[in-house]
Amino acid sequence: MFKAMMLAWVLIGMVACASKPVDWAQVESQLVSSSQSQKFGALPILQGPTSPTETVFRVLHPKKDSYRYFIQGKTYQHWVDPRTQALKYHSDQVMDEFRIEVKGDQNPLKLYVLKSSGELVDTREFSFLPAKQNNLKVVIASCMDDQFPEVQKIMWNHVWEKNPDALFLIGDNVYADAHLDVLTHKKIKPGDGEAYRALITPKNLEGRYIQTRQDLLNFRMKKLIPTFSVWDDHDYGSNNGGEDFAYKSEVTKFFTQFFPVENLGKSFAEKGPGVSSVIRFSKVDVFLLDDRSFRTSQTHFGKEQSEWLFQNLNPKKLSVLVSGDQWFGGYHKFESFEGNQPEDFKNFLQKLKSKKAKVFFVSGDRHLTEIMKVAKKHTGFKTFEVTTSGIHANMYPGAFKRDPSPNQLIGVDGEFNFSTFTFHSGPSGKSVKSIEVESQGKDKVLFRKTLKITR
Repeated sequence: MFKAMMLAWVLIGMVACASKPVDWAQVESQLVSSSQSQKFGALPILQGPTSPTETVFRVLHPKKDSYRYFIQGKTYQHWVDPRTQALKYHSDQVMDEFRIEVKGDQNPLKLYVLKSSGELVDTREFSFLPAKQNNLKVVIASCMDDQFPEVQKIMWNHVWEKNPDALFLIGDNVYADAHLDVLTHKKIKPGDGEAYRALITPKNLEGRYIQTRQDLLNFRMKKLIPTFSVWDDHDYGSNNGGEDFAYKSEVTKFFTQFFPVENLGKSFAEKGPGVSSVIRFSKVDVFLLDDRSFRTSQTHFGKEQSEWLFQNLNPKKLSVLVSGDQWFGGYHKFESFEGNQPEDFKNFLQKLKSKKAKVFFVSGDRHLTEIMKVAKKHTGFKTFEVTTSGIHANMYPGAFKRDPSPNQLIGVDGEFNFSTFTFHSGPSGKSVKSIEVESQGKDKVLFRKTLKITR
């Protein structure tokens, strides 16, 4: 109660900034009750790209409602008036966008969401990234089908139990081209693919982005996690799609509105071609690569994006290369860089090797999890590829029996999964010495391995 009263007085001190009078007694009452009774937030909120001093938010809500936001840290109290953006095809919803920048350690912070009348509608806890990242811990997840409500309750609770510094959503974050018959209430006869493909329109794709944001629990958990995102084919809107997708321009706008790809100060996070980005942690650079916007039958990432990657590789740091689909997936018939564009893949590896950069590969898409050994001849280092997919989606037991993975170190199919990566620095703290990988299933840890990248 005392903390609630103190916050109320802080807010009263800033009431001059509010557009309308606020009933502070009501706010105080709700602060006390909400902190005890609410397990999930009332609004779908994403804490997007984040550094030790900056973070961005996206809040989806009905257009009829208007919100203001109050941020409280250790010594930081600030009202935020958002930039409210209309959605292109659904006028009943809007997206509030705002960025916060602080000085000094303010973690953890509180986000309060109030209507203009003063009614408190939501509270969240969030943090900036730690200034020191000697043992950086991140969760990486893919394939988030919104048709698994009971499974996602379990899996997202597992994510929050890991208490990661950051969350990476690496593709199929929205099944935009799926469940369109449910969205539109159209009855499609089994096997009538043409009728279903006719439902893939910009309006319906945006509708699926809205529907998924409203339904997935990771946007409603009371403790937010800094989130970095890139897409694969389903959030792109075209199964196995590439550069020639008719609605590429429209869906790029949807993705960046719902999953911001932001430049943050001092080049901590930097946007690349398409929806790609690089996040420069103190010991690790993570490249989220766009495997859709530039894809053709001959090229996976396109010339512009590949050149951007090679120009930004830092040989003094570990570079984690993330793609929505597999890198070394030539052993199966599904999508992969090696399997679909073999000549481009060969040239990519040769260029990568010439850069003498220590790299580590991460992928999604396959609806299974595995660690593959990558031979020194490919990159100049002995390294690995970790595939993690999907956190809640259709799973396919027996996948490795049907398509044996020749370079597999360990793998599990038929189980919901995501992976936690802990990047451990050596005694000097100057570089990453090992990577601890833990694959979490619905009911148990599927595997845990410590990997070392060596010459």
